[in-house]
Amino acid sequence: MPRMTPDEERELVERIERGEENPDDWEELPPTSSGEPPPKRLGAVVSVRLDPDLADALSQEAERRSRVSGATIGHTTLARQLIAEGLRPPAQRVTVELEVGQDGSVRALPVTPHDRDVA
Repeated sequence: MPRMTPDEERELVERIERGEENPDDWEELPPTSSGEPPPKRLGAVVSVRLDPDLADALSQEAERRSRVSGATIGHTTLARQLIAEGLRPPAQRVTVELEVGQDGSVRALPVTPHDRDVA
C-alpha cells in the first residue's frame, strides 16, 4: 500500500473520529502469529561499568582480534566471549594464540589446555 500524504492521513483520522470508518481504509496484513515460538534472544541484559582504561583496552583488543581473524568483533561481543570463557570449568578451557607475521601471514601457536583456573 502506498504511503499516505499528511493531508490524506489527517482526513482519515477525522473520518475515524466522526465514526465514518470504512473497512476499505484499513490495509490487510497477514496474521502476526505463525504458531512458531519467537526467535531466541541473547538473554538477560547485564550492565557493567568499566574503568575508562579497561574499556579502551577492551576496544583495542576487539579491533586487534578483528584484524587477525578477518571477522568483525565488537567490544561487547568480546566482553561476552571473555565472560563465557571465564565461567567455563577449567577442563573445558583452551587458549589459542595467533601470530601475525610482518608479511601479514597468520600462524597458530601451540594450543594450551588449562588444567587449573587462570585468573
